[in-house]
Amino acid sequence: MNPRKPTADEYASLMKVFGGVEISSSSDIEARAQGSVRAALGFFAEFGIEFEYEPRVKYVDSFHPLNPSALANVDCGVDFSREQYRLLGAPASALNYAYKFGLEVSLETLMADFDLGYAMLHSFIFPESHDVDIMLWRPIVDNASQFNSTIVHEIWHLYERSSDLMMSSPLIIEGTATFVENLYRFEPLDSTPVDCSFLSRLQYIEVAKLVKEFVGCESDALRRLVDPLIREKINGAYFDRLHHDVVMAQSYIFGCEDMRAADTKIVLEMPQYELFRNSPSISSLLDSFSAAGMNHFVSAVSNQDLSLFYEYHVSLINDS
Repeated sequence: MNPRKPTADEYASLMKVFGGVEISSSSDIEARAQGSVRAALGFFAEFGIEFEYEPRVKYVDSFHPLNPSALANVDCGVDFSREQYRLLGAPASALNYAYKFGLEVSLETLMADFDLGYAMLHSFIFPESHDVDIMLWRPIVDNASQFNSTIVHEIWHLYERSSDLMMSSPLIIEGTATFVENLYRFEPLDSTPVDCSFLSRLQYIEVAKLVKEFVGCESDALRRLVDPLIREKINGAYFDRLHHDVVMAQSYIFGCEDMRAADTKIVLEMPQYELFRNSPSISSLLDSFSAAGMNHFVSAVSNQDLSLFYEYHVSLINDS
């Protein structure tokens, strides 16, 4: 049994709509996206992976508020996000606070603020409720050749979420989805058209290579990928070989230009930072962080030297 490779006509038909020259209406893009969803479900069925429903897609003619290069995303839920933050986001944030601002913030402090901070940030990023499974963002229009494989990637996230696979291995999900995406594309893993930052390469391509080591590329590859014992081995190999580098790369990303752009958007547009925007001071900055759900963080740093931390956030206002 060989899975069907997407035909040239399928990509060609997408190019006519998503070529970046003449953009169809959102409803037309969504209709064609649903066609790609149905084709992807057929691809999964050939590997013995069945879905009980047809995932719904919505196209948003704007950029993801905090990740402008994002083509698509699914909402993995607060429980998954909390676990991923515990294993990666919090350690990387603590390193970033120490190296960039000279602040000592414990993992326990960061985790104590997660639920409230996540809820406020999520409502800022997604002010409207969308009863859909996959969100497509404007950059997908200019990346026609990636459209079908992006749908496959996101649908695999949905499958892992519905099968409770995400919670047991939250740091390998981009790699597992990239492996599945490349299985669909019939292309080597190194050809995956992702942002080739060091972090992206680790999380997407290097983890996908780990997946391939354990599941292969034969007709039973996806069934092996969802096997709990094999999944545990992949997860263990990730922590042995890649996790330290991923944490370090994530802490570096927190200080890069893309993250600065995200911080700027938060400070300039999130209502909780209005006091700091209107009257910048260390006091108003801490009050704004408290308003954004980071009370434990504020308590932990209020007696530390905040000069670098304050200068950074003032620069976000002044450079805008």
